[in-house]
Amino acid sequence: MTISSEVNKSGPYTGDGANTSFAYGFKIYHKNDIQVVKRVTATGVETVLTVDVDYTVNSVGSATGTIDYPISGSPLPSTETLTIIRDMDLTQEVDFENQGGYYPEVVEQAFDRAIMISQQLEEELDRCVKVDVGDTTSPDDLLDSVSAQAAAAAASAAAAALSETDAETAATAAGDAQTAAEAAQTAAELAETNAGNAQTAAEAAQTAAETAYDDFDDRYLGAKASDPALDNDGDPLATGALYFNTASNVLKIYNGGSWQQASTGVYLDADTTDNLTVGFTTDVETLASNTITADFQTEGLKSRAVTGNVTLNVPTTGNGVAHIKLAADSSGPYTVTLGSGVTALGDIPDLAASTTYIATIIRFGTSDAYVEIVEAG
Repeated sequence: MTISSEVNKSGPYTGDGANTSFAYGFKIYHKNDIQVVKRVTATGVETVLTVDVDYTVNSVGSATGTIDYPISGSPLPSTETLTIIRDMDLTQEVDFENQGGYYPEVVEQAFDRAIMISQQLEEELDRCVKVDVGDTTSPDDLLDSVSAQAAAAAASAAAAALSETDAETAATAAGDAQTAAEAAQTAAELAETNAGNAQTAAEAAQTAAETAYDDFDDRYLGAKASDPALDNDGDPLATGALYFNTASNVLKIYNGGSWQQASTGVYLDADTTDNLTVGFTTDVETLASNTITADFQTEGLKSRAVTGNVTLNVPTTGNGVAHIKLAADSSGPYTVTLGSGVTALGDIPDLAASTTYIATIIRFGTSDAYVEIVEAG
C-alpha cells in the first residue's frame, strides 16, 4: 500500500456515558503501535491507558480501525476525553541478505513504516516549543521566562488598579509584558518554521523511498507474456534485469544482449571423499548410488551430509541457480576449497561441527560460477 494520508492522530473524543467504540483514522501493523490517552477536562490531568488491560484494538493492518474502551467498568463520561495517536517503536527490522529472496511487500511495508514514523515525529514536533537554531536558550528556560514575565505583568496591573501612584510601575510591567508577548510570537513563528522543516524532511524521505522502489521496478519487471524490449519506465534494459514469462512459466534474465532462462535443472554429485560437483541439466538423470540427483524446478533444495573437508566443483556448461544444504557431522570443522572457475561471494567459512550451511551457486553463460556459503538460520 501507499501512505496517502497524513492522519496520525484521532480525537479527542468527548465521552457521553454510553459509547465504548472509538475510531482511529490511520494504519498500524501491531496493536502496540498506538497510544490511547484519557484526559480529565476540568483538571487537564492525562493518563496513558494500557492495551488489553484498559482497551482492545480492532482492525490491525487495515487502513483504519477502532478501539473498544473500557474492557470493564463504566463508559467514558462527558467530563473526560479520549485521544488516539500512532506510537511506533523507532526501529528498522527488515534484513536483506545477499542473493536472498526479494519480497516487494516486505520492502513496501518497510518504506510505509518509515513514513509512518516520520508522521509520528512531525505530530510530536507540532506540539513543541522551539527556539532559534543559534539561540542557546533551552525551550524550558524560554517557557519559564515567559511565565515569569506574564506573572510580573499581572502583578503590576493589579497594583495599578489599587493605586494611581503605582501607574509608572504598571507601565513598566506592561512594557515587560509586551516584550514577553513578542518573544512568545517569535517562538510561535519558529515552531511553525520547524514544523515546515519537518514536513520537508518527511517529503524528502518519501521521495527517497519512491526512488528506491523505481530502481527495483527497473530491475524486476514483473510478469509478462513475452520478452520486453524496454523496462517499465520505457528506458533501455539493464544487464541483470529479471521478469517472469507467463507463456512458458519460467524466470528470465537479461544478459546485456538478449533474454535467457534463469534456471533449468540442477544435480549434485558427491563422492566418498566429500568432493561435490554441482551441475545444471534440463532433465532428471540417473547417476551413481552415492549421487543426489533431482530436478531443480520440482524438488528445490538439495542436501549433503558432510563428513570431511569439501572441494566444490561446478562444470563449465549449463546455467542456473542451485541451493545446496551442507550438514557437517560432529567431527568438524571442515574446510571448503573452491574448484577451477568458481569465485567466492564474500568469505567462505569453515563448516563447524554439527552445523548446517546453505551454499548458493549461480552461473550464467560462459562466465565463472559464483558461490556464497552462509550458516542456516
